[in-house]
Amino acid sequence: MRVFLVLCAAMLLAGCGSSGFELGTWRSADGDEMPEATIYSKHGYEHCGTEDVWIVAVGRDRASGARIAGEIFIRDPDGDMVALLGPNRPPLEPFQGDASRPDNATDTGFRNGDAELWLAADGSAAFLVFDDRTERWPTTVFELECD
Repeated sequence: MRVFLVLCAAMLLAGCGSSGFELGTWRSADGDEMPEATIYSKHGYEHCGTEDVWIVAVGRDRASGARIAGEIFIRDPDGDMVALLGPNRPPLEPFQGDASRPDNATDTGFRNGDAELWLAADGSAAFLVFDDRTERWPTTVFELECD
């Protein structure tokens, strides 16, 4: 029975958030766990239709939401946050699931699984560089919001 429950829990966790896309704990290039006041990520809410949306916040304190010095970057492949918040609050540019990292992007040294986090020189986007692809997450002015 215990094995069955563990297997069921693992199956549920594998299916939660972002259509199979998941981010875990952010670490430094040396493998040290990064504090959430430095970097954190989270996905949206099923009851708001934003479960496929992810953000990465760099330089923001997750506990208080205070901006220390940094940005929020959004992965919203289907435009769910735009649909929720309306056309007056979209990200400045769309998410790109198949992007190229610019030569002048800066490696933050932050790692999440096989993903490396790079930032555009002008601060307009984050690039998550995976073993098999690079995604461009535009900056946004809003956190994941939901009533």
